[in-house]
Amino acid sequence: MENVNIHPHPKERNLKLCNNYRTIALISHASKILLRFIMKRIERKLEHEVQAGFRHGRGTRDHIFMRFSFHT
Repeated sequence: MENVNIHPHPKERNLKLCNNYRTIALISHASKILLRFIMKRIERKLEHEVQAGFRHGRGTRDHIFMRFSFHT
């Protein structure tokens, strides 16, 4: 994650103005994989099973079923 390459690309013809450049940051593939692992760990800690609301992989029917099965 230490090696980030920044390449300036001109947007317009007048290259003497700094506003006419746009930059693209290219992060190495190894750091992208590492960031993916970190994000997965963070998601597991943030989304507890008792949390209600909209969650990835859970539908409204799942939430309704769990609510009524515990409170009856």
